[in-house]
Amino acid sequence: MTEERRKKVLFSNPFYQTSTAVYLADTHNTTRPEERRRWACLSGSVYCEVIQQQTNQRPAMVDSFDMGVALVHSGKAHALVASYINIANYVDSNNDLHASIEFPKWLPREEVRLVASYEQSVLVDIINKVIQLANDNRLPSYFSSSNPYYLLDKALIAFHSLHGDEVVTYSMRDNLPPLISQSSSGTYIGAIPDFMSMLGSRVGVDIQYLPLDSESSADLGVVSYVGRNPVAHNLVTQPFMTLKYRGVVGDTGMIKSDSKAGILIQTKISHVEQLQTETTLNMVAYDDIEVMLKDLEQGKLSVIYLPVDVASTFTVSNLIGEQYTLIDKELELNLAFTVKHQDTALFTLINQLISTFDNGEVLKIKNRYRQFEMVEGYKKQTVWYYSVLVLILVFALLGVLYLTLLNSKLKVEHRERQVQQKDAELKRLQEIINEFNSIIFIAKPDGEIQLSNCPSFKRAVSEMSIA
Repeated sequence: MTEERRKKVLFSNPFYQTSTAVYLADTHNTTRPEERRRWACLSGSVYCEVIQQQTNQRPAMVDSFDMGVALVHSGKAHALVASYINIANYVDSNNDLHASIEFPKWLPREEVRLVASYEQSVLVDIINKVIQLANDNRLPSYFSSSNPYYLLDKALIAFHSLHGDEVVTYSMRDNLPPLISQSSSGTYIGAIPDFMSMLGSRVGVDIQYLPLDSESSADLGVVSYVGRNPVAHNLVTQPFMTLKYRGVVGDTGMIKSDSKAGILIQTKISHVEQLQTETTLNMVAYDDIEVMLKDLEQGKLSVIYLPVDVASTFTVSNLIGEQYTLIDKELELNLAFTVKHQDTALFTLINQLISTFDNGEVLKIKNRYRQFEMVEGYKKQTVWYYSVLVLILVFALLGVLYLTLLNSKLKVEHRERQVQQKDAELKRLQEIINEFNSIIFIAKPDGEIQLSNCPSFKRAVSEMSIA
């Protein structure tokens, strides 16, 4: 609030604080110096004055948050300063994977207070006492909200109060494509780095990968588990990615209680640290559907679990009903984080952040890197083998076609040369007989006159050609 407003009315102590953030639609603008950015703010807010003091430029003032976002997307402004709750809500609602959110130190938090006239000073004093008792945990909280973005902002403020601008690290094996791998340039790519980048951009926290052989331990670990209630020594967040599975049995349709179950897991996820649950006590992970089906046929498995869309492929290909039977039982494979050092502030922040994610955002990342050892029921090596054979046949056919066309072209050219040569010979012969004084006729084997130096013959031939 401004000093001018303080002089006119009374303000209570803050009921709560909300973060103020910077919205950047283009991540390239994160490297642009603040004084070279074109800024936008909500008209009448204190942030416009703060921006002007910090950057020495007058920001564009808009009447609503939506107008500010539109201004940024049009390119007329690089950055919009607004409430973090509004920004986070907009980014999640629009599946904006390219947005970036910043929390500059010079940008103050917004405080929600009671405003009253000076005649109501006694009321303000009473409210201040209630607020103080609640802050001292001597009274129940006077304010609560189930708004996920308010809860996220509250967790973010608690995290920054404890950790400041500390880097958050995560660790896992780095050779598990498509989850994570190291590129030729040394950067880490894959579904997990993309997801971590999205996490960090939503809360303005720098999240970096920490190799397993580092001297220090990472703040976060990536784990997988099937079912619920995983057993772990550290705090386990709610899952950030869930895959639904459908059960399939052989033609007997029976599930034996003492036999094992197989589950088709995306390539390399089976190598992620797995937490035990009651569901996984008798479960074997596969990343090759052909091997899993073979074990089912041989009785090594009594039931297998396939991703829902893969099970649908079985139904479409008429395998269901002939060799296999779908059962109603479903499973869920979850990917989650373990939070080490019992860091409840980070644990709460991650959980609240995951709860705001739209399924479409996670689905985009998941589908981008989805990979099985299966292509329409065949092994990748088999598909490559037949693909190479098809390519060889195609090239062979193209070669035969090329040689055929080339041969036809040569024949045509040969005939054209023969015709040209014959015409040249006839022309030369005509010139020779023209030199004789006597009348000469040259005929074809069938008796038809072909050449002559007779003026009447040549005149008749000329008239015929003109006609």
